[in-house]
Parts: sequence; structure tokens; C-alpha cells
Amino acid sequence: MKVEEFLNSKMADFNRWPGFLFLNVARLGASVLTEMLSELDITANQWPVFHQIYEHEGSTQKSLAGYCMKDPSAVLRTLDILEKKELIVRKIDEDDRRVFKIYLTEKGKKAHQKAFSIALQCTIMACDGLTIEDLDKFFDIAITLYKNWSNMKDNADKIKESFDSSIANQK
Repeated sequence: MKVEEFLNSKMADFNRWPGFLFLNVARLGASVLTEMLSELDITANQWPVFHQIYEHEGSTQKSLAGYCMKDPSAVLRTLDILEKKELIVRKIDEDDRRVFKIYLTEKGKKAHQKAFSIALQCTIMACDGLTIEDLDKFFDIAITLYKNWSNMKDNADKIKESFDSSIANQK
């Protein structure tokens, strides 16, 4: 059976569609992580940016957006919030005064240490019952889906035209 045939046979069970399932898993995971990080006043949405600042101190907003696979404007909003909480500081790049480099403050370093431990424990608990092989396969599948969705986003106009043609041919 081809993937298309399989998905068509499963259309009645919308909960098994990969996009829908990933969305709901991500929402639930974000909700749980936000609750677990609440004592640190860090949300699941802020966590990837906060962690990437730790991993790549001195990075720019644009670089952080790439590391987090987030839109630069979303990263900017997160940086504003983290700065208000005094977890990060922005410093002007000496080579290009239009660019800011982002660093954790001492408070941010302490918060990151706690947040990382919490996020790791949440991830370990969420993966309970999975094998290393399961996780490897999951990563491969997730990366493939991400690449496919990204390609569709980049080529949305062409794809919509092909959908329109396909629908017209069915009439």
C-alpha cells in the first residue's frame, strides 16, 4: 500500500493524520513544560530561545532564529521578555553597531541550569516506554516531515495551483 492510499483510508480518523497528531503532541508538551517551568517564569515558547542563548552565547537575533527554527520577529518578542526578566542582556556588536549580541546574565545562567534540568526530566518522562531505536526513527520521521512542510511553505503558490488543477479535473 502506498502512503497516499494509507492516508486516504485513514481520512475518517483525523487524529491519525501526522500534522494533526504532531500539533496536539506539541501543544500538550508545551502546556506541561510551561507548568513545570512556572517557578522560573519561563514558558515552553521561551525555552528554545533561552536554551540556544546558553548554547551560543554572543549570537545575534538572526542566528538564534535559525537555531530555534523560529521567525526572527518571534525571537525578538522572546528576547524582549527575557530581557525584562533580567535573564539576558544585549550588547552592541563592536564590528557592526546595528547588530546586538545576546548573552545570559548571572541570573539567567542560574535559571538556565534549573530550567535545563526540568526540561530534561520532562523529556525523559515523555519518552517513557520508547527505545533508542524508536527515538532514532521518530527523529528521522520528524525531520522528514519538517523538510516536507518547509518545502510546501516555500512553494505554496505553485502547490495551490496544482491543487486547483487537481480539484478542477475531479469535477
